[in-house]
Amino acid sequence: MIPAIIILTIGLGFLAHRQSAIWKNSRTLFEHALKLYPNAQVAYVKVGGELMDEGKTEEARHYFQQSIEIRRNERALYNLALLEMEAGRNDEALRLNEEAIALNPHYAYAYVNAGYLRNLRGERSIAIHYFEKAVEFDPFGLEQKINLAALLIQNGETARARELVESVLSLDPENADANILLRRIKQ
Repeated sequence: MIPAIIILTIGLGFLAHRQSAIWKNSRTLFEHALKLYPNAQVAYVKVGGELMDEGKTEEARHYFQQSIEIRRNERALYNLALLEMEAGRNDEALRLNEEAIALNPHYAYAYVNAGYLRNLRGERSIAIHYFEKAVEFDPFGLEQKINLAALLIQNGETARARELVESVLSLDPENADANILLRRIKQ
């Protein structure tokens, strides 16, 4: 009986060691998933995200495009838009963000970037609309509240801006951007 337990323990130890190479990090886990399930579009997005974080933008782009080929999805489009913004191709980034919004009208991250890009174009009213949508769909997101408040201040809507800034400060009293905006409102 004892030798069988020892053999079983050694066998399980070997399998656990082999599996630990797959679970080394998120990237290896999802690369392994792609070997088993080559049409797993989410795994392409995950590997692409890891590559993007590593600064391997062209490899990341390939994985996002693979994901889109399997199924058009907002996360891959949004990530491609980030790569386009980084490369200074803002028109293409805006198109991709707006396509992500069309696929998922509740995707707050794409609204944030589309709002930023619309503001760069001088389209403040559209930018405000996008940031309002981002706040609506992610009410605890601080970035979109700060961006919206900044645009509202520029628009002279300080009362609305103040509400947003105070909301951010209630969640993060040390938030530097919110404190700067509050000082601007009080001037």
